[in-house]
Amino acid sequence: DFCLSRGLGDVYKRQCHNGVITQIFMRNAEEIMTVGTDGYIRIWFWETVELSDPPEDERFVEIEPSHEFRVGSLSYNAELLKIIKIDSDESDWYAQDGLGGIWWCDLSTEIRPQLPKQLFRCHAGEIVAMDTSSISHHVATLGRDGRLYIYDYIDKQMVFNHQFFAAGSDFIWLPVSIDSTGASMILGFNDGVIRVITFNYKVQSNEQFQLVQAIKCHCKPITKVSINPKGSILVSASEDSTVFIHQIVKHSGLVNLLPIGFIKTPSPVTCINWN
Repeated sequence: DFCLSRGLGDVYKRQCHNGVITQIFMRNAEEIMTVGTDGYIRIWFWETVELSDPPEDERFVEIEPSHEFRVGSLSYNAELLKIIKIDSDESDWYAQDGLGGIWWCDLSTEIRPQLPKQLFRCHAGEIVAMDTSSISHHVATLGRDGRLYIYDYIDKQMVFNHQFFAAGSDFIWLPVSIDSTGASMILGFNDGVIRVITFNYKVQSNEQFQLVQAIKCHCKPITKVSINPKGSILVSASEDSTVFIHQIVKHSGLVNLLPIGFIKTPSPVTCINWN
């Protein structure tokens, strides 16, 4: 009935993981494996723990892991929720990423392990909106995790993804009657910001995605964005009980929103229909 801690130099009682430990189990008769939301899998010698004799008033045992594995990339740490072994192989494991996805991991301790590979990527949570392109075979989804995914539904593969700083709430892929290029999208977020972006599926470079405009028009999460039948006005509704009105204009060939004003409503707006 004691706690594990890590000791390194002058650092005392350093945590085993910089995040929640989601799994802890015996790897074999001699080793303990811990899995954390910090993206690390660490292995500890059980004998060090078993033979320790911490004092009654300080039930900590300071040890260093014998091996550790990091799942992710240079700029991305997976949020490990669960790992499972593939068949009976001791080194091949699948890992569930709480940020959206499945990884293959080599947890070999006898030879140099291979780098983890992401086998599948998806939204980390609820999908809040979905729309299709009016000129190509692409569908886009916006998630509560703030990610925008675009898929080619003919080739059945993801062709683009982007992480925004705020949770998504609603979006519209503008039809060619408003934008002849069919590349413009208008997205609403929980930080009260509307973002206008373009996606050019014909370009395979950094120019494929462009943030055209960002407008902070609400002080609470946006609940709905909607365009009038003529395609000249966009309105955004929010939990702050307002409906903000924007004129849709073209500037340098790109769609922009020109704020007109807002109206107060008796309560938060959840749906909009045009008469």
